[in-house]
Amino acid sequence: MRGAPDTIENAAGASGIVEAVASRNRSRRAEDAQGFPYRADGAGDFSSGRTRKRGHMNTQAKRRLIVVTLVIVAVLAVILAYIGSSSAAKTVSVAEAADGSLVGTRVEVTGSVVDNSYSIDNGVLAFDIYDADANDGATVHVSYDGSAASTFGNGVQAICTGELTDEGGTPTVVCTELVTKCPSKYENASEALTVSRLDYYRDSILDKPVKVAGVVKPGTLKKAGESDIRFSLLDADDQTSEVSVKFDGGIPEGIGEGTSVVLTGSLSKDGTFACTDIAQEA
Repeated sequence: MRGAPDTIENAAGASGIVEAVASRNRSRRAEDAQGFPYRADGAGDFSSGRTRKRGHMNTQAKRRLIVVTLVIVAVLAVILAYIGSSSAAKTVSVAEAADGSLVGTRVEVTGSVVDNSYSIDNGVLAFDIYDADANDGATVHVSYDGSAASTFGNGVQAICTGELTDEGGTPTVVCTELVTKCPSKYENASEALTVSRLDYYRDSILDKPVKVAGVVKPGTLKKAGESDIRFSLLDADDQTSEVSVKFDGGIPEGIGEGTSVVLTGSLSKDGTFACTDIAQEA
């Protein structure tokens, strides 16, 4: 029985160790659940450092989330600003824009380009439009700092969007968006002269209305107002024969360089063709 106390003491010691390990495990579980870098009993850092590492990773994830969120917000702001700038335009008639009551308002006004009213100065296209369906004689001036499509020209329908100003007492749409409409046209070339035949009959057909068929020479097509010569027309069968074409109107949609066309107009004494109408060859 002399060894009994030692046995009891050893058992008590073992029991204490087990309790200490259990307490430590409970502390770790509590710390993991709460995300703290300290034990639940406040005794200090865990020697493993696992929780501190997890907390560092969580901080990095939060920072990335904040950055991504800011980027998304910025993109949405740009999109909304763009949509707002387009949708905020008030649709008005030429007469409403011309009376000056809407100065300072962003408007969208549609009208036909007044013949020979357009010009280009330092890259800025200026022209007047009117309402072809109204007989009120109202016109409004338009200023557009941009490149007009080849469909722009005399009589073409233009949709102009921008702020209405009062430059020099004249209501003017400072246009930021310009859309021109010139419907496609098609015509049979059976009654048209070729370019070479046009040159052959030159003296007998000067200043007389004729039709001529050919191909728009690549590299020569210009926008209205850029030059007196709009493009050169090649003979479809003999491309050494060509004629320079003057045209102030809008070129119909679908016509570009290399397109086969039929022109109506007259041959001038200077050898240029004064065109009054263009159609795509059917």
